[in-house]
Amino acid sequence: MRSHDSDQPSYALIVRNTDLLKTFVAVSQAEILGKSEIYIKSGSDINLTCVVRETPEPPSFIYWYRGNNVINYSQRGGISVMTEKQTRTSRLLIARALPADSGNYTCAPSSSHAASVMVHVLNEHPAAMQKGNSSSSNQGVALRFLQPLILLVSLHVRMR
Repeated sequence: MRSHDSDQPSYALIVRNTDLLKTFVAVSQAEILGKSEIYIKSGSDINLTCVVRETPEPPSFIYWYRGNNVINYSQRGGISVMTEKQTRTSRLLIARALPADSGNYTCAPSSSHAASVMVHVLNEHPAAMQKGNSSSSNQGVALRFLQPLILLVSLHVRMR
C-alpha cells in the first residue's frame, strides 16, 4: 500500500526579511513526463519517465506500480527500470507491450507525493487510437456500410 499525503515530508525554508519572517513550504512531488493518458499499439514499448521535484535530497528508492501492485520484473520478460538518484529520475520500460499491460502506472518515490498515468495498449490500427477523433472514425464506419448499399442501388438501377 502506498503512503498517504499526511505521510509525506514537507520542507520549510525560512527567509528573514527585515521585520518579517516568511516561511515557504516546498512539497516534494513526482511527475511522470508526458500526457496523463497514453494510447499505444500492441507490440510497442511503454516508456515512462518519472522526475522527482522540489526535494533537497534524492529519494532513497522509487517504486513503480501498475494498479495497486508493485511492478513484478519476474512476471514477464522485457521489463526494466533505470533509476538515477542524483538526477532524481526513474525510467520504466516495458518492451513489446500487450493489452494485458494496460492500466494505471504510478511512480512512488520514498520522499515525495506519487504521480500516475493511465496507459492503454490497443490491438487497433494507430489511427483508431486518436482520442477525441470520433467524427473521422464514425465516417469510416458509415462508408463501410454505405458502399454495399450504393452497389446494390446501382445494380438495381442497371437491371431496369
